[in-house]
Amino acid sequence: MIVLDECSMVDVNLARDLMSFGTPILALGDLEQLPAVDGESYFTNAKPGAMLPEIRSHAKDSPVLRLATDTR
Repeated sequence: MIVLDECSMVDVNLARDLMSFGTPILALGDLEQLPAVDGESYFTNAKPGAMLPEIRSHAKDSPVLRLATDTR
């Protein structure tokens, strides 16, 4: 299995290369990640199999989380 974090940064060509191995891919990401550098993000066009709507990587009152949210 290939575990692919920040899947929004994977364009069509890289996705095609990864899928050519015939290995299952677990694509992880969030809606606020950066897009692919070259071309359109491949894995973010599909309906997700699961969603985790709450941010768990920071405390709810985290200044990092507040700044990131305000910047978006």
